[in-house]
Amino acid sequence: MEFLVNKNDIESALQISILSTESSENITGQALFEIDRHKIKIIATDQKTKLSRTESPINLFSGDPISFTSDPRKILSLLKTGDKDLIKFNYNDTTKTLKLFLSENSESYVSLPSMDISTYAIDNSLFDKSFDLEPINSGIIITGIQFIKDFLDQKNLKFSNLFISQGIMYGSNGVNKVAAFTSPVLAGLDEIILPLSILSPVINFLDITNTKNIIIGTTSHHIFIKDGNNNSFGFSKVQVPIPKMPITIEEPNFPGWSLNRKDLLKKLARLRLSKDAHIGIKGTFSENQLQLETVSDRDSKDFVPCVSYKGDVTQEAGFFTECKIFENAIDQFKNDTIKIFINKRIFIHDNANIETIEKDGSTIRVPFSNSAVIAFSRQS
Repeated sequence: MEFLVNKNDIESALQISILSTESSENITGQALFEIDRHKIKIIATDQKTKLSRTESPINLFSGDPISFTSDPRKILSLLKTGDKDLIKFNYNDTTKTLKLFLSENSESYVSLPSMDISTYAIDNSLFDKSFDLEPINSGIIITGIQFIKDFLDQKNLKFSNLFISQGIMYGSNGVNKVAAFTSPVLAGLDEIILPLSILSPVINFLDITNTKNIIIGTTSHHIFIKDGNNNSFGFSKVQVPIPKMPITIEEPNFPGWSLNRKDLLKKLARLRLSKDAHIGIKGTFSENQLQLETVSDRDSKDFVPCVSYKGDVTQEAGFFTECKIFENAIDQFKNDTIKIFINKRIFIHDNANIETIEKDGSTIRVPFSNSAVIAFSRQS
């Protein structure tokens, strides 16, 4: 049996399969390959949390449909050495080998393991379920996850989940950081919990598929993300209650200032590097500047120009926090200009857009808002 497939298509499919078999105990991470005259299906799972199915169109096929298992990592590593846009595969059922014709003078072989396919196959109805949902801009999902991810606690399981409820993403480390993200396109989503361990695979899946719109749906036990090319990535639901969002996504009404985010980051990094990495920082807002100084040594100072935004800013407003925590939070925002509000806590707010270029060259802007709260390290 022989078939031709586009190299980019099969490489993307294999990369998704690898996401689903990472840390797998399934015989070193085997995936199931199902090949007929029209497409290659690759079904993969780690047998615990993650599962995926990809479909790649076939350009030319001869022979009978086949199924076999193989390590997607091995095939992907061989493909990366080839220089052809179309790769020819030859399957020998007698020797249980797969031959790859990677260039004019290069052939490689993959020995296929003896494995009972029936014990491995996943119920395809899980992937075939239709979700009556509006497509969502994938850039919004990536931006929201990347923003919330840094605010979660990697050690405390109670505070290592990202929640999506009523059109808002949010999460907290349970101690001193809370974050929220919203966009109109999130309004149609079901209530969803994304554990910290699944956030990077989700982002990687969306990067690999590189499609503008996706669908996110839920079954009784799984959450699935589907792109427009019949590729699906799923993971098991986390059975914990969704907590009430701990902060508001709206701008607060207490005093605030707008300032240049990159300038603030530069000044914070300078102060932190001049002292210990975990140095405390004191910030004092006046009407037109933010004074920053290290708590342990008041000789280390810097200033950031700012503009009073709302509320009564005739009185100075100050805060204490760890410099690195403040710096990391600021770094998660996108716009050059952000707004900071002070009222017993540090509240940071931003409005921005995800820009998408349409086929006709027009630009679509999808708005979003994100907010973060950082607790004071000590009372002023």
